[in-house]
Amino acid sequence: MQHPEIGEWSVLKNEIIDMYTQAYLTIMNNQPWCRGTLYVDAFAGATENVNRKTQELVPGSAKRALEKELKFSDYYFVDTNRFRVDGLRSLAEGNSHVHVFHDDGNRILRDHVIPQLQHKERRRGFVLLDPYGLQLEWDVVRSLGATRSADVAINFPTMDINRNSALREQLAIGEANAARMSKWWGDDSWIGQFYGPGPKWLHGESGNRKVVNNDEIVQIYRQRLQDEGGFGFVTEPLPMKNSQNAVLYYILLASNNETAVRIMNEILDKYRKPRNLTLF
Repeated sequence: MQHPEIGEWSVLKNEIIDMYTQAYLTIMNNQPWCRGTLYVDAFAGATENVNRKTQELVPGSAKRALEKELKFSDYYFVDTNRFRVDGLRSLAEGNSHVHVFHDDGNRILRDHVIPQLQHKERRRGFVLLDPYGLQLEWDVVRSLGATRSADVAINFPTMDINRNSALREQLAIGEANAARMSKWWGDDSWIGQFYGPGPKWLHGESGNRKVVNNDEIVQIYRQRLQDEGGFGFVTEPLPMKNSQNAVLYYILLASNNETAVRIMNEILDKYRKPRNLTLF
């Protein structure tokens, strides 16, 4: 099967995760109270990709995690695509510490990961939530926050939100996409936060219009992670942009450990300067 192509920003995203998990394990492997560390990729994707710019073959996030010198106690990789799962199972062959699921990432987090990360278990986990769009469910994020044991890296799917669920005019949003957004957000409060009265015409108002931009939306979500999601600390989001300077998604880390967020903020700050990158 042909390897999927990724843009330069995706390559840099992998670098960011590599740097953070290296620091994470350096600290956690020296904690005598810790009974184990989990690496969880709930939307794992392909084991290898092609860099669109250089045409070089680059390992996916799961393969990168397994190849690191410092090791987690257990690895959980989940994907809904059978071919991607076959690749993940090839990586896991012969390693009893690697668990691969052909399933919905939300379900595996609920049933297999979150129970292990309850605070009384004295385990800690790094959870990568990098879905293809609005597949992530808010109740799962909130449950991870409630464990107080998970550092959660989130891909905030700006492109999917703008194309389907947070259109310029509220009346243009289809019922299915509105429901999908509410499941991802946790309720329908996003409507009141994103939309305000539109301009008035001769025969009345045209309907509600979006009054927030991408940066404001992700900041609302960042605050929601703290106010409603159970996380004490959240990094400043890092925007990932294409060659036209359009934001495709943001990366942020939520945790109940202030040091974790400080470390990730230091890493993200290295990537905030403009770069000559071509994604498409």
